[in-house]
Amino acid sequence: MKRGIGLPGGREAVKDEYYISNLGVHPSAQGLGIGSALLKFAEDLACDAKLSKCSLIVGSYNQNAFRLYQRLGYQVVETVRNENPSLGYYRMVKVL
Repeated sequence: MKRGIGLPGGREAVKDEYYISNLGVHPSAQGLGIGSALLKFAEDLACDAKLSKCSLIVGSYNQNAFRLYQRLGYQVVETVRNENPSLGYYRMVKVL
């Protein structure tokens, strides 16, 4: 799939990664394990597809999601800063 606007940094994912896109949990449902369950489901899909890693991008302003991903084993592999804070992000990868 081609984006209408490119990312200000590098790529979203590389060939051996299962890319997780547009994951979100409504604020009223956060803290109930829904985000963790969704990530586990995606990781299981990656394993079924014989992929060894999952990757995602999280906005640098979204510290709650960032902490969740870190807690679940995702590591920052790229940091993109931008004058516009809403365009900065971290690319994170978890080896399965």
